[in-house]
Amino acid sequence: MSDIPPLLDEDFQSIVLHLSFFNITTKTEVTEGKRYLGDQVQKSNDDAKINLVEFRDNGLVIEVPARSGAEGHQLRVNVITEGAKENLNINFVVTVTQVEKMAPLRDQFVLEFNEYNSKEWRQLQDIISSRQNEIEEFLKAARGY
Repeated sequence: MSDIPPLLDEDFQSIVLHLSFFNITTKTEVTEGKRYLGDQVQKSNDDAKINLVEFRDNGLVIEVPARSGAEGHQLRVNVITEGAKENLNINFVVTVTQVEKMAPLRDQFVLEFNEYNSKEWRQLQDIISSRQNEIEEFLKAARGY
């Protein structure tokens, strides 16, 4: 008999992050894969998804559609988790402190918190961290060390 645990459906379920933001400075919004100016969907050939790149002590780094903001802009960011033991729906206000071109149609924003709930921020970090730990443990068991 092997010490490797059996494979379970939950071993392959991911935690999904749904990120959106409203640019307070320009009144544009990026949500559900679309970019809006007021009620109008902006015509664009780019991918309007938002990807989490990195957690920071006082903010985060995200990848966004190009031309969604600039340094100094204020954003209201919403993060919803799906597939976690306890899902979250959190909001915070940030300032874009750095913009880096990633590809012709993508930018990376470094964001610094202005208004946020530190308890919710820690919960989000814990959800992501615990899932990473579960994956590492699973891989160790599958490799046999």
